[in-house]
Amino acid sequence: METKMKKSLQGGMKNIVPNLELVFKVCYLVHLLMAFNAYFAGERIMNVTLVLTLFFGGLMGIMRLIRIKDYITFPNILWLIAFIGSYAITALVNIRYGLFESAQYFVWLLFQFGLLYTFDWKRDREEVRKEFHIVAYVLIVILTIYNIIGFIMLMQNHGFWHEAADGQIHRIGMAEWGRLHGLHADPNYGAVTSAVGLLLALYLMMRNKKIWIRLFLAITVLFQYLFIVFSVSRSGLIAAICGTAAFVGLYYLKKAKKYTMIVSIIAVVVVAGVMFGGSKLLINSYNTYMEYRAEEPGDDITKREPTISREGDMEATGGDISNRRFSIWKSAIEIFISSPVTGVGFRNIIPYAKDQLPGTYILKVNNQYGDFDAMHNVIMDTLASQGIIGIAILAGFIVSTMVFLIKNFNAIREEHWVVNSVLFCCCLTIGISSMFVSQILYVNNPNTYLFWALLGYLIYSMKRDGERISRKAGKTKEVLK
Repeated sequence: METKMKKSLQGGMKNIVPNLELVFKVCYLVHLLMAFNAYFAGERIMNVTLVLTLFFGGLMGIMRLIRIKDYITFPNILWLIAFIGSYAITALVNIRYGLFESAQYFVWLLFQFGLLYTFDWKRDREEVRKEFHIVAYVLIVILTIYNIIGFIMLMQNHGFWHEAADGQIHRIGMAEWGRLHGLHADPNYGAVTSAVGLLLALYLMMRNKKIWIRLFLAITVLFQYLFIVFSVSRSGLIAAICGTAAFVGLYYLKKAKKYTMIVSIIAVVVVAGVMFGGSKLLINSYNTYMEYRAEEPGDDITKREPTISREGDMEATGGDISNRRFSIWKSAIEIFISSPVTGVGFRNIIPYAKDQLPGTYILKVNNQYGDFDAMHNVIMDTLASQGIIGIAILAGFIVSTMVFLIKNFNAIREEHWVVNSVLFCCCLTIGISSMFVSQILYVNNPNTYLFWALLGYLIYSMKRDGERISRKAGKTKEVLK
């Protein structure tokens, strides 16, 4: 009797969980997109999206614990469990520098690893595809609204400072030092998110036959690209070029009928050239247009310097091409050397530096700019935060994931080639940009969300195809016997 009730309960949860997952993933994504919107960040409305995310995430976590056997076998999850364990140990070892913020991110880490990345790989593929498409459309629509508003501000050379209810101050629109912020609290993060949005829009254009949807998606591609260009984010542009060129190259690697490798390489070079050359052309055209506007009598659009450029950053840093990153990375190494085994904990970096390394660059007293609490590189973040243990676990996860992808590469079915390619290239885009900005680990932002969610979809898809090949091979062996 108990066994039947248990099976009935699990069967009911299997029907509930997919809908709950979709609601949670949409709530979580909307929360992060609003949290990194310069107008909403720090405002009271964020408490609403936070509570909804935690509520649905908590429910989903309970459901997964009850059916833990369906999730614990998901590829490479043990590496992530080990990373969470290492994070907890580091937090306890460095408890004197703070615990509350470390505990807060511990919850987000559980959400990212346990709810975004991990899948019940037996879920219906069509059901998962619909979920992925809904998440992609939510991202694209919100990003497009942000970037259209940002483009209008760009053309009007309009920008201002906004102080939120919690005292945070953000730049909105154009910045007088020569770059577009738009509605993004951080233009570097916004550029990377837009690069992912651009890729997903390209993919959905390929999937859709309805002209009005394809037209809408074409417009979104345009505005994602425009923000990447006018934000003058070098990390965003590099990541966008690499991710988009790789996606087009992979597409032609499968779709070209003749000379596939040559066609694929040519496509990569052309896309990279067009995106890089287009960015230079657009910036030069904008600057020329603004110079022309400045000469118009009665036109007050150029009360602030309208030129799009990173020269202001170069002057402020004394010609440092890395925009302070080399000095910040040096501090990360110094922290790692001072606490090599467990690290100091990401949320404890500044308190630890003030206590143990008062002369290190990341402290405001030494750089005359501000306290840098992130290392602008996921490897440096991990070294400083979790030491040798953390970086060894991260390396193990990366290697295991690459081995899994290579092992299952030939198992990909032709009808899944394009979706797997875009998922891989989105992760590649975020991975490349994480060499220059802090994300994927420790920072709860849209790009971290997208990396773990899209990687989860990719691993699920490839595992399903791999299992199909294994079953076929098993049947063949039985016949041969």
